[in-house]
Amino acid sequence: MKVGFERCIAAYSITTTLAIPLAHAMATLLRKAFDADAITAVYDIVLAVALVMLVSAFLSRQWPRGLSAYLSSLVVSLATVIILALVDRSLLLPLLAVPLVCPVGVLLSNMIARRLPVWMDGSLHRFPVRTMLLVVLALLMVVQTARLSSWVSDPSQDWWISTKNPLFAQHMCMVAYIYAADLNRQGVDNVYDQSYYPGLNPDADIRTTINNLHPEDPYQYPPQFLVLPRLAIALTNDFDLIKTFWLALQALFFGFIAWTVARFIGGQVGLMAALLIPLLWISFPVLANLQYGQFHLMSVFLAVAGMMWFARRRYFLGGASLAFAMLSKAAPGILLIYLLAKRRWKEAGWTLGFCVAFSLLALMVVGTEPFVAFFTYQIPAIQNGSAFAFAEIWPEFRDLLIAGNQSPFAFVFKLGVLGLPGMSISLANTVHLVYTVLVFVVALLAARVNGNRHRQLLVWLALLNLAALVSKGAWGDYIPIGTIWLLTFMVSDMMATHKRKLLLAVVSVFMFLSLGVLPLPGLGDPAIFTSLAAVGMIITIAFNAWVLFGRTPEVRTVSGESP
Repeated sequence: MKVGFERCIAAYSITTTLAIPLAHAMATLLRKAFDADAITAVYDIVLAVALVMLVSAFLSRQWPRGLSAYLSSLVVSLATVIILALVDRSLLLPLLAVPLVCPVGVLLSNMIARRLPVWMDGSLHRFPVRTMLLVVLALLMVVQTARLSSWVSDPSQDWWISTKNPLFAQHMCMVAYIYAADLNRQGVDNVYDQSYYPGLNPDADIRTTINNLHPEDPYQYPPQFLVLPRLAIALTNDFDLIKTFWLALQALFFGFIAWTVARFIGGQVGLMAALLIPLLWISFPVLANLQYGQFHLMSVFLAVAGMMWFARRRYFLGGASLAFAMLSKAAPGILLIYLLAKRRWKEAGWTLGFCVAFSLLALMVVGTEPFVAFFTYQIPAIQNGSAFAFAEIWPEFRDLLIAGNQSPFAFVFKLGVLGLPGMSISLANTVHLVYTVLVFVVALLAARVNGNRHRQLLVWLALLNLAALVSKGAWGDYIPIGTIWLLTFMVSDMMATHKRKLLLAVVSVFMFLSLGVLPLPGLGDPAIFTSLAAVGMIITIAFNAWVLFGRTPEVRTVSGESP
């Protein structure tokens, strides 16, 4: 059956979004391999990819399958490169990435298009307004990806989400991952030592051997996670290559898991979630996460994917995914508690087994020293708050940092900024302890919630979102990702009453824009953005708790297979 125009456009917008960062990564590799002084040509690459994918989308209507589609795209790619190189010869080397990426993107586009629902064909005539809104979302997804990927490949390019403040617009969390792996490779015993990190010590003793790496924030992750950045620096000693390929990998992973989970849910709910993937992608928290190279997005997606694969009885994949998520971030551990409370011994066993396997692998790769340092140095620093004492080290950013930390621990300091007396570190630690215990209890109670796949997915996501705030450094510029993803699976249910529509609107605005966390025009008064950030934290907790335990018959009756 011939693929309709609407399915073709949907598929090609997805693959163009993936092709842009991958082409930038390949161009960076070509430059580093053959001419380090060659121009980056980031926007020329974007233009070339967009042109090739657009022309290929029309040609695919004539040659939709296999070799003919690949060859036609290859010809278009080479022709585009030649034309642009004739205009400016210096573009030739970076533009060679286009024929390496786009023909594969065309094959993927045609495969995706054939798997999209047939009813999409002709939707532009049947539902013109809705279809055009989705087209606009798809275009925004491509544009924002092009902007971000261009900046990652060439930091001299202009990029920002809501502010040009370098605290946000130039930040990259992944620098800490690579720097810690570098320190470990050099034989440093304590990769958590704050004396190596300018983010917590302005007079830090920087000891990097990685090209183009500029250390900043401290490394805060378990030692097992070091295996991933150690692999990266084993492949290349150039941070420019690492960060561009990491963005491409994040994009591919995001698209695959978001699509797979939507298909797993199926029905109207899964379809709506799939259609809203572009909206999830362009949300401020997801863009911030991608910019930072932060692992939070992947940990949430890995944890949910693990639970999904458990539901499909693919225990190997489920255990590996959930275990790695747990060993990278603490929050996914709540799902292990949930599994144990539900007496899902097989799933828990696979997860724990992979935790042991990954830990043994880490011991072989990074040695015992990071493990000793984690338990004797880093955990005490996390407990007393010194691991996240950025506001004390950088007082000029104090209000922004306090507003940005969405943990209940930091909520106490928000109240202090707003003028409430007695907001001490001891009170903050008490609030943190109480909240941690409550989340543990909530996980036990959530194990009693039964339902179809849709209901179970909402439980998994709500637990992850609540557990993410247990960290004393729950930064609100990316923490809302899980709540936004959850909302994409609840749109139909939330449209049932006017009250729910209002709730959907309020939660969506706070989460999508990270209100109070990411600076916005007109909200520069600390009292205003701190208040908004405090309200955002309360909304996050209250909404996810309501999803878990609220009496929502529409959710319970959504069609779907049981796990």
